[in-house]
Order: sequence, then structure tokens, then C-alpha cells
Amino acid sequence: MDFTHDEKMLLMIYGQDTKEKTIKELNTMKAQLAFDEMELKTMIEALIKKLQKISESQYSELCFYPQI
Repeated sequence: MDFTHDEKMLLMIYGQDTKEKTIKELNTMKAQLAFDEMELKTMIEALIKKLQKISESQYSELCFYPQI
């Protein structure tokens, strides 16, 4: 699954230990957005759709943090 740079940043900020928790966190954040933040809302919706397409094991293998 290819994630955009912005989607990776959202996952770094809002990502949880499971896919379902991450989706719930993104939905919570999306619900708090103002009307004029439509671009961010659309991006979050696209990210949630991508996450729903992958398995929990695929999610657990994702790593967007830089390797040190």
C-alpha cells in the first residue's frame, strides 16, 4: 500500500497499536475539524479507506519513523 507523505505524517501523529484503534482515532480527529478544513477531512477519509483495505498484520508491519 502506497501512502502519501501527508498520510504518513498523519499516521505518525495519530497511529495507534492496532489498525482499528488508528481508524477510530482518525475518525475522532476528523469529527473535530472545522468546516473550512475540507481538504484535511478528504485526506483523512482517503487514508481510512486505505487502512481498511489492509490486514491487521500488514498494519503492524508499517513503520514510518526514520531508522536510526
